[in-house]
Amino acid sequence: NKTNDDNNITYYLKEEERTSKKQRTKTKMHSCRVRTNHTLTFPEAPSFIIIGAQKAGTSALSEYLKKHPNLVGSNSTRKKELHFLDWTVPFEKDRIKRKIQMNITEEQLWCYYRYEYAKLFDTDLLLQQKQNPPNLLAFEKTPSYMFHGYYLPEILESVCPWKPKLLAILRNPIDRAWSQYNMDVFHNRRYGRDSTFESVLEKEIKWMHQLGLSNAPLPIAGTSTNSSNSDIVVEWEDDGHSFRIPNQTTKSMDDAHKRLFREIFLRNYLQRGMYAFQLRRWKEVFGTNLLIVLFEDLYGPQAQKYYDRILDHIDVPRMSIPTTDYQDQHW
Repeated sequence: NKTNDDNNITYYLKEEERTSKKQRTKTKMHSCRVRTNHTLTFPEAPSFIIIGAQKAGTSALSEYLKKHPNLVGSNSTRKKELHFLDWTVPFEKDRIKRKIQMNITEEQLWCYYRYEYAKLFDTDLLLQQKQNPPNLLAFEKTPSYMFHGYYLPEILESVCPWKPKLLAILRNPIDRAWSQYNMDVFHNRRYGRDSTFESVLEKEIKWMHQLGLSNAPLPIAGTSTNSSNSDIVVEWEDDGHSFRIPNQTTKSMDDAHKRLFREIFLRNYLQRGMYAFQLRRWKEVFGTNLLIVLFEDLYGPQAQKYYDRILDHIDVPRMSIPTTDYQDQHW
């Protein structure tokens, strides 16, 4: 069934998603109204999201998880990362315009995005009882979600009110930055053809200072210390450089985060390693019961223990790390 409003906004209402299949499937379902007289019912998908970090083994982990009989990835054949929350769902200003164009309430607009998100997964598989294990869960991975922690936690909370579980994988920030740089060299995405790793880091450090971060003494990274004026959070340090953000009110922290990740988005080799900064809001919104943070260890001697912990967090049965044809790019 296809419905058009006065502004030719089109969305699809699958009849089978509003029938007795809701009673027959073991997949959890969500219902919401996208119009006063139109209720959408669809699987709660995704149930689990790998939010980051970039160049920390998320692609390899995603391929491992797809081999699990209780897990199903996205059905997108175009790309391995959906970017739904940071590319498809617009900022607040554009959401207001969209709401006016569609002549719907804000909650109805979020219902529309929930349904669009769910369609990116294999809903037919989720709805087929014979092929559906007792606990079949949909998941996706988009490492940039963690990077945009200053606003995406609230977006995800509105799009997925069932609050999916989250996983953040961290990697030594310098190793991560070097890996990202080599990936950019491979794809010819540097500032200039002759830009060295050292030169791009110097440019990024300069921009961070200009946006309000300052040189700081070198206490233990990631800890807070008291100063005469306010708390100081050290976000990153290496080779004599460290950064701190004064005035630890929530508003000023969010503003600093927004300025960093909007104004110097392309200069982000060091920023993407500022994990405490990125995860602060994710932890506040979703808590430690839903968010698990691990360091990369997919290829080490403790790989199976690491994998078991992830499966326990998702609440699916443990299994041995599967073999896969996936060839990761170790830049």
